[in-house]
Amino acid sequence: MTVNLSWLPKPKDWESGLKRAAGESDAKQQWAMLTALAKHDLDIFQVGKLDRLMTKIGDAAKAFASRRLKIALIGTGTLDHLAAPIRVACARRNISAEVFVGGYNLFQNELLDAASSLRGFSPDVVVFSIDARYIYGLAGGDISRTVSALERFWSIAKSDLGAFVVQQTFLPVFPDVLGSNENRLPGSRSGFIAALNQALLKPSAEADVALLDVGRYASLEGLESWHDPAIWHHAKQEIHPHASPLYGDYVARLVAAKNGRSAKCIVLDLDNTLWGGVIGDDGVDGIRLGQGSAEGEAYIEFQQFILAQKARGLVLAVCSKNDHQIAVEAFDKHSEMQIRRSDFAAFVANWDNKVDNLKRIAAELNLGADALLFVDDNPAERELVRRELPEVMVPELPEDPAYYAQCISRSGFLEAIVVTEEDMLRADQYQANLERARLQESSTDIDGYLEGLDMELEWGRVDSESFARVVQLANKTNQFNLTTRRYSDAEMLQMMVDPNWIVVWARLKDKFGDNGIIAVGALHIDGDNVTVDNWLMSCRVFGRQVEDEMMNLFVAAASARGVARIRGGYKSTPKNGIVENLYARLGFESIEATPESALWSLEISRYSPKPTRIRSREMQ
Repeated sequence: MTVNLSWLPKPKDWESGLKRAAGESDAKQQWAMLTALAKHDLDIFQVGKLDRLMTKIGDAAKAFASRRLKIALIGTGTLDHLAAPIRVACARRNISAEVFVGGYNLFQNELLDAASSLRGFSPDVVVFSIDARYIYGLAGGDISRTVSALERFWSIAKSDLGAFVVQQTFLPVFPDVLGSNENRLPGSRSGFIAALNQALLKPSAEADVALLDVGRYASLEGLESWHDPAIWHHAKQEIHPHASPLYGDYVARLVAAKNGRSAKCIVLDLDNTLWGGVIGDDGVDGIRLGQGSAEGEAYIEFQQFILAQKARGLVLAVCSKNDHQIAVEAFDKHSEMQIRRSDFAAFVANWDNKVDNLKRIAAELNLGADALLFVDDNPAERELVRRELPEVMVPELPEDPAYYAQCISRSGFLEAIVVTEEDMLRADQYQANLERARLQESSTDIDGYLEGLDMELEWGRVDSESFARVVQLANKTNQFNLTTRRYSDAEMLQMMVDPNWIVVWARLKDKFGDNGIIAVGALHIDGDNVTVDNWLMSCRVFGRQVEDEMMNLFVAAASARGVARIRGGYKSTPKNGIVENLYARLGFESIEATPESALWSLEISRYSPKPTRIRSREMQ
């Protein structure tokens, strides 16, 4: 079996596209062309060509990436062939990655040596790629000791390097001796690898270490696609070179998920996507959905998969060329419909082009286009969206609906590292937002609307309970984000215990429901000054006076520490223009300004608390 990136379109005129990108003089356009080329089902040779061009162009074009990250790949065996696929797969997600590849079997030295090249590289991400033969001999085949050794490696990477850690699981490279009941054979190397992969699940979750589960992928796609014993013995490459583009994508999707680059909303076509047939022609009773036919059952299973994504926190929307009322009737009247109209936070069915409708959905949900996953059976519609809205994620659906769920699952567009309480509530929160919008429409003025919401802001210092959500929010929020400074787990843990840091979270509730933790402020105390190192807030609560109430809290916290002033910085990005003048509106004075950044200051003695329609309550 050959592994490929089947959820991406096959490249067309790819070589000529590569030449055009190489000759492009505009740096921004060149980066856009390179990322577009990366969004194809590329083999190892195409990956190599694209990576060489990306390396050749230098930093000018890469400056237009949404993120720039340093990724260290360390472990055992030969790993150099995996660097280019990781860089290209990151570019596929608009991330510019610099990749460090550790020396052959030197990962322990590189971790422990304070003067090592790894430490000098200062990685944001460390990927442990340790081969199965090495790990079996590391602790003499003892599961507990092996897990303990890996936990020590993770701890060093997290505490000393401040890195996000990815642990590759172990390929089942050892032939079975006993067969199906291999686990009953004492000392079985095959049984050891299976048991070790299972044993990693709990400690990795507790350590907030992401697993790159190549062991499971090999079981799904065939071990021979991932590992060739002859290549191992000749070149010590445990990962087959032809599988390296897929390996790179698996690394990149974890990195992207950690940095908030996974889909937040699934936008669905209807006809021949959620059911078979055309509702306008066939009628509610004529569409193919339900028990009794293979096709109808496949659509039911796909709808159940979509509902499972909603249950874990993704928002659902409809974007269909259809008569609106006829489209709605399918959800209200078909007896075997799994998804209901109420499951969708946005429902756009009309005859406008889908590019404009996707923009409308993004605006309605207050999401960026890069948060949308567009699912449509029509290849022409997919190609149009890819061309006009390249930031939207568009999987290449197979013709048979039986494979729809598998395609989207394998794509990595929905990848997640952790699922927080706020994630689980998100879909319901968007439904509550619709109720808030209706209240706003019925209110005669903004004060009446805000008063009618009956809002309460709960806030507190970051602790073990709020930690995961605070780090998640800090790393994925782009619009209301004053400095776009990101914090690793290790950095946040250090800030929690450092008396010179005040890191607070805020949770907003109203009569329609709980919005969850929606704001984070990180304040650093330095003599007479408190500096707002970063301040960010979810787009779900824009325009509801939360920023005013948060500033009241910041001033109160600063006053309690006896400081004289608060300083706050602003760093301009393509997405955070909404907060460019926030400090000015809150009464700060400008003390430094450039086209890209600004520094503001506020004398606490001159501050008057902002009046809001929000009750605040500190949580102990």
